[in-house]
Amino acid sequence: MHLHSKFKFRIAMPIAMTLFVLVLLGFIIGSFIDGSISPSIGIFAFMLFFIFLLIWIVFGELRTKVIRVELKDDAVMVSSYFGLGKKRMYNLTQFEGFETAILPSNYDKYEYLYLMTNGKKVVKLSQFYHKNYNELKTVIEGTVTNLGEKSFSMIEEFKEIFQ
Repeated sequence: MHLHSKFKFRIAMPIAMTLFVLVLLGFIIGSFIDGSISPSIGIFAFMLFFIFLLIWIVFGELRTKVIRVELKDDAVMVSSYFGLGKKRMYNLTQFEGFETAILPSNYDKYEYLYLMTNGKKVVKLSQFYHKNYNELKTVIEGTVTNLGEKSFSMIEEFKEIFQ
C-alpha cells in the first residue's frame, strides 16, 4: 500500500495571504523610510496585526497543516510547507493514537486528525487542505488507535505555533 496526500486548490489561500501581507508590510515600511507616512500608534498597531497574521500563516498553517503526507506500509513520511520542508519519517506503530477535532466555519465543518506521541500532536492532517483526507484517515485507522474526538481550540493551535 502506497498513498500520498493530495492538496485541494484552497492551499492557494495561505500563499496569497502571505504574499499580500508581505507586500503590504513592504509598502508601509517603504513609506516610513521615504517619509510619506509618519509613524503613529495606529500604523504600528496595524503593522503588528499583520506581523501576527504572517507568523500565524507561515508557522501555523503552512508549517503544520499544509503538509505532504506519504503512507507506505507501516511508515508515514511528513514534510511541511507543501512538501518542500524537512522530511520526517515515523512508524505508524510508534504513535499512541490519533485524535480528531472539528473546526466549524461559516459554510462547512472540517475535521482535523492529530497523530499523538506523549500527549503531543506530532502530525496534523486537515480535511480543509487535503483532497484525499478520508483515504488517509482510513489507512491510519487500520493501524493507529482512535483516542476519540476533542474540541477544537484556537488558543491551543496558536500555542503550538511556538512549539
